[in-house]
Order: sequence, then structure tokens, then C-alpha cells
Amino acid sequence: MSSSAATQQAMPSIADILVDSTVTPEDAEAKLTTFGAKQLRTECYLRQLRIVKKGADCNDHKVGYVALLVQQKRAFAEMQRLGVEDGPSKTLGAAGIKRRTRHCMIRLLNVMFSETFAGRVHEIDGKPTRAELDSNQTHARSSFWTDFHDAYLSDRAEFGKLNSTLAMFAKYNPAFIVPHDAAKLRDMWKDVSSRYNIALANSRVSGTHDNDFFSFCSGKIDVLYMHEWLSIKPGVLETVEGKLPKRARLQTMDTSSDSESESSRESKRKCTRSRSSPSKDDLVSEI
Repeated sequence: MSSSAATQQAMPSIADILVDSTVTPEDAEAKLTTFGAKQLRTECYLRQLRIVKKGADCNDHKVGYVALLVQQKRAFAEMQRLGVEDGPSKTLGAAGIKRRTRHCMIRLLNVMFSETFAGRVHEIDGKPTRAELDSNQTHARSSFWTDFHDAYLSDRAEFGKLNSTLAMFAKYNPAFIVPHDAAKLRDMWKDVSSRYNIALANSRVSGTHDNDFFSFCSGKIDVLYMHEWLSIKPGVLETVEGKLPKRARLQTMDTSSDSESESSRESKRKCTRSRSSPSKDDLVSEI
């Protein structure tokens, strides 16, 4: 193995640098500057460090990210010295960060439409108790959402891959895991499926036959991602849609049946005009 390869292999991660009590804040600062701005910003975001994008206190740049991380390391080093805290957490789950990110819904949809759960969506209406969801308890007959929660937090590679080649998904990383509890995951699913149903209803009543489904998504990427999944697994659609919101139901009732072709509707319009307005030939024949 070459010396450069050995050096690269031994290169610690940002998290390693922050949790290593043998690395001083000064050494940490020097090591952190070797990372790219994007990597540093992601770490700041994971640790919920305050990034200011505008104004005199703007720190939305590489130097600012390094300063934030070093500041956290200094604070935890002092806590560790006083025996108050073990130090900054290396893993996201241990850090207690549970705020929803833009990546979370994409991962949730990957899990929902996986081979494991696509065939179980009919179980969603089986309502476990709130206490069961909050405690994430797994009983002999485990509920859908406790199973789903376990899968969501697992490291299965398929859940961390984007299922679309559309450029607008490039900034989304479903491999990023925030440890939401089962109740939160259930609420997230209800949210995205409800918004999807509204977008679907609007696309059917628009009359434009617009192939760009995103134009009905109100700018919500997760709704489009659900549409992408359903284009691959349309058989899941009936059980996924569930009950439409009232507004969507009203809109759907106003639409013509999909089985009614455009040509048949045009034929009906011609017949109506024919009955209401006799042609010139008809008038001549009557005379």
C-alpha cells in the first residue's frame, strides 16, 4: 500500500475529530479545514448549529462552519473536564436530533414502497395505541408502524438510494437518518399521502391533460417523489390513496369518468347542438 493511500485510509471523519478527546480544539481546527465546505456545513446542520446567512454575523461559509464546530468542541471539552458531559456525540441518534429534514420524507417513501412494506399498506388503517407508538414497543403481533419504525432506522442500502433520475432530487439524500419515533413517521405518512391525493385530484380535473405532474404538487418535492414511486408500483395506488380530503372528493365528483373517451364526449356535444339548432337543410326540407 502506498503512503498516500495509507494516509487517506487513516484520515478521520469530522465526527471522529469532534469526539476524540485527545485532539485539542486547535488541532481540530487545522484538521477541519481539510474538509470541503459542503461536508462541514452538513455536520453543522446535523448538530443544529446556528448558521447565519446574511448580515454582519453571517457565517455561511467554510471559515464560519469550522468556527462553529470548534466552538462546540471547546464547549464540550470544558464540560468533559468538569465531568458534566461525555463530549459531542458521534452519531446523530445519540445527539438527540429529531427535527425533520428534507431527506426524511424521501427515505420514508423508500421504506413504504419497498418490497417489505408495499404489500402491507392495507395494515396502515390498523390503529395502534398512541402509547405503543410513543414507546416503540414490539409485541408478539407487532403493529405496522413499529415494524416500519425499525426498518426506517435500519442501515439497509435500498432505503438510502434515490429512486428517480430527475435532477430536482439531486440535493436529497435518503441515506440520511433522523431517528423519528413511530408516531412521527405515521404523521409524516398521513401528511404526504394527503397532499398527494389533492395533487392527484387536481390533475384529473384540470382538463389540461398536463403530463407534468409536478405542476399540481404546489412545489412539494416529496409529493412528486411519491408519484415517481407509484409510476413504478401502480398496484399500490388503491390502498395508498385511502380517503380523499373533502376538497379533493368534491373536485373528483365534478370530473367525467376516465373511461369516457374524448371522442364520445365530442359526439354528445354534437348531438346536443343538432337537437337544439336545426340545420339549413332541415329548414329547407320542412318548407
